[in-house]
Amino acid sequence: LPVPSIPFPVPSIPLHYLAPPCLHCISFPHPSPLTFAAQMTEENHSLRTELQSVMALHDQEVQHYIQVQELAAMLQESHRALVATNDRLLQDLEGAKDRHKMEKEQMGRNYEHLRNNVEILRSSQALY
Repeated sequence: LPVPSIPFPVPSIPLHYLAPPCLHCISFPHPSPLTFAAQMTEENHSLRTELQSVMALHDQEVQHYIQVQELAAMLQESHRALVATNDRLLQDLEGAKDRHKMEKEQMGRNYEHLRNNVEILRSSQALY
């Protein structure tokens, strides 16, 4: 019988390179149960230590967050007090300005009254 021709070239690769090895041919190291238990115990201890470190760090971060919140509340209260004091001082300043303006106007009226009285006295003395 004639062999059918393949329309593309086939590389000449040995078959054992193409097929994956069977699992029976590969040797896996099997640790003894005692070694495995010791490894798991060590890993468990390592993970517990890491967890404690993470939890301690988390507790520190929570404490830091609480302190930041307390400081923010204190700053807000301080700001409110400063704004209230500033408003009161501005009102006091406006009152002082108003009083100063009234005193200045009164002094101007007093000066004019005194000047008029001095003129009257001079004119009455000039007659004598």
